[in-house]
Amino acid sequence: MASSTDFKVCQVCKTEQHKYVCPKCKLLYCSLPCYKKHNSDCVSSFYESEFAAAAAAAAPTLHEKRDFNIKLTRFHLQQQQQEQQQQQQVVEGLGFDSSDEGDTDTDTDGASQQQQQQQQQIGEERLQQLQQLAAANELQLQHLTAAESAAFFSALKRGELAKYLEPWKPWWLSIELPTMEPPAHICCRPTRPDPRLAMTLAQVLFGYAHCMRTFNGATEDADVPEAAGHLLAVAKGLESRDPPPASAVSAVDQALEWAAQPPLGCTDAEFSEVCLTDAAKLLGVKEFAAKAAAAAAALIDRFKELMLQQQQQQQGKQQQQQQGERQQQEGEQQDNDSPQAPSNKQLAKLAVKAELVVRKLGFVASAAYYHWEELLQQRQQLQQALQQRCSMLRQLQQIKKMREEAQQAARALDSCGSTSLAAASKSPQSAKPVIVVPSSSSSSSSRSKNSSSSSSCVIEESFKREAD
Repeated sequence: MASSTDFKVCQVCKTEQHKYVCPKCKLLYCSLPCYKKHNSDCVSSFYESEFAAAAAAAAPTLHEKRDFNIKLTRFHLQQQQQEQQQQQQVVEGLGFDSSDEGDTDTDTDGASQQQQQQQQQIGEERLQQLQQLAAANELQLQHLTAAESAAFFSALKRGELAKYLEPWKPWWLSIELPTMEPPAHICCRPTRPDPRLAMTLAQVLFGYAHCMRTFNGATEDADVPEAAGHLLAVAKGLESRDPPPASAVSAVDQALEWAAQPPLGCTDAEFSEVCLTDAAKLLGVKEFAAKAAAAAAALIDRFKELMLQQQQQQQGKQQQQQQGERQQQEGEQQDNDSPQAPSNKQLAKLAVKAELVVRKLGFVASAAYYHWEELLQQRQQLQQALQQRCSMLRQLQQIKKMREEAQQAARALDSCGSTSLAAASKSPQSAKPVIVVPSSSSSSSSRSKNSSSSSSCVIEESFKREAD
């Protein structure tokens, strides 16, 4: 019978101590060459899964589409303003204001003003069209002209679109405590709240910050359904009857996983790090946490009222049709009552679900406000977990930056006629390393810790090998 020390040795080379576990066959191995040697089926299946993940990541996510719509609309507005300013400067620089040519100056200025008004009207009409498409979440690249598309991607590549975004400072970054009325004390009926409710609170705070950052702090009436859906997509625990996660690490990882899943598909490490920092800030002050939970409840309540209004409107249309006005409203019905529009039954279900979420958020806000000190231990664990995940995301950003620099260096070598890193990596001895994250059936906290540490180690070794 093999001793316990035999299982710590790489099962491929039989010499080095094992560091990783194959996620498919659970074989122990020490390095990338041993992983490639142990089983061709495992290697091929890994490449297939990586290719599928890369193909899925290539498709634009809902988070990326929203960011594109906001940037494109504001960029077009700023571009129109700059063109108008340039035209005005050209007119002023023509020198038509001399006393000898007063009449000519008047006529020329009048013609220039008419031309500017016509161009301004055309620009406003074009901007209005883009704004309507953006408000309906239908703005795509094919709606842009060739010049607009080229200008947009050129500015996007240079990083100039950031200055077109209206600056929004989250209220929780303020030093002063927010003024708010104490929430209703409903969390102690009939028993005191479970301490694990702090895990749900952290997910709600992360989801609220994620939603506010995505919509730049503005949730107008037209954005309420989308904003409410965004919040519930990140904090799915509000709609679930399952108990909260048992550990802080599991709660944070679960929220990150929900945000990365469809329909949002937010895998931006920098954006996720900012939202985690916001959640830690909100979780550090009782008034901040209670206000954020109350604001989330208010958003879902607005969504519920909107569903009820739409339900009443559809009921009114049905009554009018029954009274003999079907022929007059037939055209309107074809335009407004599309097959994708929710039915009365669906609207009623959405309203009931929203009401349950509002009650749950009220319970969470009450527990956070009236049992803040009792949740001290859980809050400390959550703060530590949030900091750990922020550090991990920063490391991933650094690794990504280093890889981009290595790719730029490789392209520079290619342009000079030298042997590139990409060409050198095609040889069997210097093949591109594969990142293998070991899996485990243990608890969520230990799984997250082991996978993050192992993957970080493999990524660093892989990049060093590529650089060499």
